[in-house]
Amino acid sequence: MKIIIQITDISDTPVGELLEVRERGFLGDKLVIEGLTGMIVRSKQKSTNKQSDTPDQMMELFRLLIQTTDGQQLMFAEASGDYNFIHTNMLLARLAGLPRTIMHDACVMAMGCNALVTHVLKNDTSRLTGISGRFGKPTLPGDQLVLIGYESHEPNEILFELRNKSDQLVFKKGNFSYK
Repeated sequence: MKIIIQITDISDTPVGELLEVRERGFLGDKLVIEGLTGMIVRSKQKSTNKQSDTPDQMMELFRLLIQTTDGQQLMFAEASGDYNFIHTNMLLARLAGLPRTIMHDACVMAMGCNALVTHVLKNDTSRLTGISGRFGKPTLPGDQLVLIGYESHEPNEILFELRNKSDQLVFKKGNFSYK
Protein backbone atom coordinates (compact mmCIF):
# COMPACT_ATOMS: atom_id res chain seq x y z
CA MET A 1 0.00 0.00 0.00
CA LYS A 2 1.22 3.48 -0.86
CA ILE A 3 0.18 6.24 1.56
CA ILE A 4 0.24 9.92 0.68
CA ILE A 5 -0.18 12.52 3.41
CA GLN A 6 -0.27 16.18 2.45
CA ILE A 7 -1.12 19.48 4.07
CA THR A 8 -3.96 20.93 2.01
CA ASP A 9 -4.62 24.18 3.89
CA ILE A 10 -3.40 26.33 6.77
CA SER A 11 -5.63 29.16 7.94
CA ASP A 12 -5.72 31.51 10.93
CA THR A 13 -8.50 31.21 13.50
CA PRO A 14 -9.05 33.07 16.79
CA VAL A 15 -7.56 30.13 18.77
CA GLY A 16 -4.61 29.28 16.51
CA GLU A 17 -3.81 28.04 13.05
CA LEU A 18 -6.08 25.42 11.50
CA LEU A 19 -4.02 22.76 9.75
CA GLU A 20 -5.89 20.62 7.22
CA VAL A 21 -4.24 17.30 6.31
CA ARG A 22 -5.42 14.95 3.56
CA GLU A 23 -4.51 11.26 3.76
CA ARG A 24 -4.87 8.84 0.85
CA GLY A 25 -4.00 5.17 0.54
CA PHE A 26 -3.49 3.39 -2.79
CA LEU A 27 -3.22 -0.26 -3.79
CA GLY A 28 -1.42 0.00 -7.08
CA ASP A 29 -3.14 2.90 -8.84
CA LYS A 30 -6.47 2.39 -7.07
CA LEU A 31 -7.48 4.78 -4.26
CA VAL A 32 -8.73 2.54 -1.42
CA ILE A 33 -8.92 4.93 1.54
CA GLU A 34 -9.08 8.67 1.98
CA GLY A 35 -9.38 10.93 4.99
CA LEU A 36 -9.32 14.59 5.90
CA THR A 37 -8.12 15.75 9.31
CA GLY A 38 -8.23 19.21 10.83
CA MET A 39 -5.98 20.23 13.71
CA ILE A 40 -5.74 23.46 15.65
CA VAL A 41 -2.10 24.42 16.21
CA ARG A 42 -1.71 26.77 19.16
CA SER A 43 1.41 28.85 19.60
CA LYS A 44 3.98 27.39 21.97
CA GLN A 45 4.78 29.51 24.98
CA LYS A 46 8.04 28.53 26.61
CA SER A 47 7.90 28.24 30.35
CA THR A 48 10.73 27.53 32.73
CA ASN A 49 8.26 26.58 35.46
CA LYS A 50 6.34 23.35 34.90
CA GLN A 51 3.78 24.47 37.48
CA SER A 52 2.94 27.74 35.68
CA ASP A 53 -0.44 26.42 34.56
CA THR A 54 -1.43 25.43 38.10
CA PRO A 55 -4.36 27.52 39.36
CA ASP A 56 -2.81 30.55 41.07
CA GLN A 57 -3.22 30.87 44.82
CA MET A 58 -5.35 27.72 45.03
CA MET A 59 -4.90 25.15 47.75
CA GLU A 60 -4.43 21.55 46.61
CA LEU A 61 -7.20 19.35 47.99
CA PHE A 62 -6.31 15.89 46.69
CA ARG A 63 -4.44 13.78 44.14
CA LEU A 64 -5.96 10.80 42.35
CA LEU A 65 -4.19 8.25 40.16
CA ILE A 66 -5.82 7.27 36.87
CA GLN A 67 -4.39 4.34 34.91
CA THR A 68 -4.98 4.16 31.15
CA THR A 69 -4.49 0.86 29.33
CA ASP A 70 -3.07 -0.13 25.98
CA GLY A 71 -6.03 -0.94 23.74
CA GLN A 72 -8.33 1.49 25.54
CA GLN A 73 -7.98 3.93 22.64
CA LEU A 74 -9.38 1.24 20.31
CA MET A 75 -12.31 0.51 22.62
CA PHE A 76 -13.10 4.23 22.81
CA ALA A 77 -12.89 4.51 19.00
CA GLU A 78 -15.47 1.73 18.74
CA ALA A 79 -17.75 3.27 21.37
CA SER A 80 -17.51 6.83 20.02
CA GLY A 81 -17.30 6.12 16.30
CA ASP A 82 -14.11 8.24 16.15
CA TYR A 83 -11.68 6.12 14.16
CA ASN A 84 -9.12 8.88 13.52
CA PHE A 85 -5.87 7.16 12.57
CA ILE A 86 -3.90 8.82 15.38
CA HIS A 87 -5.94 6.66 17.77
CA THR A 88 -6.19 3.45 15.77
CA ASN A 89 -3.19 2.97 13.47
CA MET A 90 0.35 2.80 14.86
CA LEU A 91 2.06 3.39 11.50
CA LEU A 92 -0.06 6.39 10.52
CA ALA A 93 0.21 7.87 14.02
CA ARG A 94 4.01 7.67 13.71
CA LEU A 95 3.88 9.20 10.23
CA ALA A 96 1.90 12.07 11.76
CA GLY A 97 4.82 12.70 14.14
CA LEU A 98 3.47 10.95 17.24
CA PRO A 99 5.46 8.32 19.16
CA ARG A 100 2.52 5.88 18.75
CA THR A 101 -1.28 5.90 18.81
CA ILE A 102 -2.71 8.24 21.43
CA MET A 103 -5.75 8.31 23.68
CA HIS A 104 -8.80 10.31 22.59
CA ASP A 105 -8.91 13.57 24.55
CA ALA A 106 -12.61 12.95 25.24
CA CYS A 107 -11.73 9.58 26.78
CA VAL A 108 -9.12 11.20 29.04
CA MET A 109 -11.64 13.86 30.09
CA ALA A 110 -14.27 11.18 30.77
CA MET A 111 -11.81 9.24 32.94
CA GLY A 112 -11.06 12.42 34.89
CA CYS A 113 -14.78 13.12 35.29
CA ASN A 114 -15.36 9.56 36.51
CA ALA A 115 -12.57 9.89 39.09
CA LEU A 116 -14.05 13.18 40.33
CA VAL A 117 -17.60 11.81 40.50
CA THR A 118 -16.29 8.83 42.49
CA HIS A 119 -14.10 10.86 44.84
CA VAL A 120 -16.11 14.06 45.33
CA LEU A 121 -19.71 12.95 44.72
CA LYS A 122 -19.41 9.36 46.02
CA ASN A 123 -20.73 8.07 42.66
CA ASP A 124 -23.89 10.22 42.72
CA THR A 125 -23.87 11.36 39.07
CA SER A 126 -27.18 13.20 39.57
CA ARG A 127 -25.20 15.91 41.42
CA LEU A 128 -22.86 16.64 38.50
CA THR A 129 -23.76 19.95 36.80
CA GLY A 130 -20.76 20.54 34.55
CA ILE A 131 -17.20 19.83 33.57
CA SER A 132 -14.93 21.91 31.36
CA GLY A 133 -11.28 22.52 30.64
CA ARG A 134 -8.63 22.52 27.92
CA PHE A 135 -6.74 19.64 26.41
CA GLY A 136 -2.96 19.71 26.66
CA LYS A 137 -0.31 17.16 25.71
CA PRO A 138 -1.40 13.84 24.17
CA THR A 139 -1.87 10.87 26.49
CA LEU A 140 -0.26 7.59 25.49
CA PRO A 141 -2.18 4.38 26.16
CA GLY A 142 -0.77 2.79 29.30
CA ASP A 143 0.18 6.12 30.90
CA GLN A 144 -0.67 6.69 34.54
CA LEU A 145 -2.17 10.13 35.06
CA VAL A 146 -2.39 12.23 38.20
CA LEU A 147 -5.56 14.25 38.73
CA ILE A 148 -4.92 17.16 41.08
CA GLY A 149 -7.96 18.83 42.64
CA TYR A 150 -7.78 22.43 43.88
CA GLU A 151 -9.97 24.56 46.08
CA SER A 152 -12.15 27.10 44.25
CA HIS A 153 -13.51 30.43 45.45
CA GLU A 154 -16.91 29.30 44.14
CA PRO A 155 -19.13 26.95 46.13
CA ASN A 156 -19.71 23.44 44.73
CA GLU A 157 -16.78 23.70 42.36
CA ILE A 158 -13.42 21.95 42.14
CA LEU A 159 -10.64 23.19 39.89
CA PHE A 160 -8.45 20.42 38.53
CA GLU A 161 -5.76 19.33 36.11
CA LEU A 162 -4.40 16.04 34.81
CA ARG A 163 -0.65 15.43 34.47
CA ASN A 164 1.28 12.57 32.87
CA LYS A 165 4.32 10.78 34.31
CA SER A 166 6.58 13.51 32.87
CA ASP A 167 4.56 16.13 34.81
CA GLN A 168 3.15 17.56 31.57
CA LEU A 169 -0.40 18.83 31.54
CA VAL A 170 -2.72 16.60 29.50
CA PHE A 171 -5.85 18.43 30.73
CA LYS A 172 -5.67 21.93 32.18
CA LYS A 173 -7.89 24.66 33.57
CA GLY A 174 -10.41 22.00 34.57
CA ASN A 175 -13.62 23.03 36.29
CA PHE A 176 -15.87 20.43 37.93
CA SER A 177 -19.17 21.77 39.24
CA TYR A 178 -21.88 20.02 41.21
CA LYS A 179 -24.96 20.58 43.37
